[in-house]
Amino acid sequence: MPVSGFLRPPWLTILITSFVAYMFIVAKLRNRRALALQKHFNMLTRDDFAKMTTDNAHEILKDLTELEFPKFMGFSIVFALFKVFF
Repeated sequence: MPVSGFLRPPWLTILITSFVAYMFIVAKLRNRRALALQKHFNMLTRDDFAKMTTDNAHEILKDLTELEFPKFMGFSIVFALFKVFF
């Protein structure tokens, strides 16, 4: 059955709507986490970030590697060790 004009199969409409809703939810949750990190470390302006300690920076980096990029960070560690030893 050819698709003409604005008529789409119902599964395609559901798929597109689900994808857009998923992307919206992910964006909202990531922004909420970013704001929570800023409030947790009491860094609300650029000047506050300039005064950040290395311990705070390490905690933020650890949080990001565990939650945002776990597979990529694990792969990079394995690759770095492989490159050092071989």
